[in-house]
Amino acid sequence: MIRSTLRTLHITSVLNSSSPVAWCTSRYVHTRANAPPTESSAKPAATATQTQPDNPAAQFFRQRSAKFLITAVKQGHYRHLSHPEVAFAGRSNVGKSSLINSVLCSQNLVKTSKKPGHTSALNFFSLSSRARPGEISIVDMPGYGFRSRREWGNFITEYLSGRKVLRRVFMLVEAKVGELKSTDVSFLELVEEYRVPIQLVITKADKLKSADTAQISNAVIKEATRIAPSVLLPEAICCSSRTRMGIDTLQAEVLSVCGLLPPK
Repeated sequence: MIRSTLRTLHITSVLNSSSPVAWCTSRYVHTRANAPPTESSAKPAATATQTQPDNPAAQFFRQRSAKFLITAVKQGHYRHLSHPEVAFAGRSNVGKSSLINSVLCSQNLVKTSKKPGHTSALNFFSLSSRARPGEISIVDMPGYGFRSRREWGNFITEYLSGRKVLRRVFMLVEAKVGELKSTDVSFLELVEEYRVPIQLVITKADKLKSADTAQISNAVIKEATRIAPSVLLPEAICCSSRTRMGIDTLQAEVLSVCGLLPPK
């Protein structure tokens, strides 16, 4: 069993029945593939920083090449892909393409749809290296919103219910929106039904003050926990594609849940 111990910087939420609390902490994450969501212990508070030059997760991504694999509109298109996999989902215009590009250390590999909310395809990307072990797949799920929920409902249901290599879905919520919309609620109900682990990512967090971001993070997690209590991880990652705030943290989570150790 592969375990990873990665030093990361998190916006961590400790939930209870009354009011969750969020703060920036430096902690160690112990995760294994297919492990159920669990709360991890927090270490003493530390000052928030941008991507660390010697961060092992960031190194892992920089030392591998990201490439586009396939656009899938049915199960047969992606069934042969067997590497550990994570998916990114969110409402249209939430900043998903920019965030995935930042995670993959790519400028414009992931394209923004010309018709936001109207696509019904899954886009698969890989991260690999001939010289180094470890390969993962990143899935860009269609943005939900406008008419997309009706258009891709059955296809996404098939993906979530039957994809054994899917380790986690990262659901994006824009910081300035600050709440779950009806389409977010529908998606959370879907992953709860099919028992797919999910973690919230607060995007464009640089647009708000840290205290406001923490308050929004708490509120969103509390509401999401009510909808998907058995699959939601009790912590949100606050990110900014523009400043790269939190990107190394997100990279570390991807590696942890895929069971990969960063190169030493």
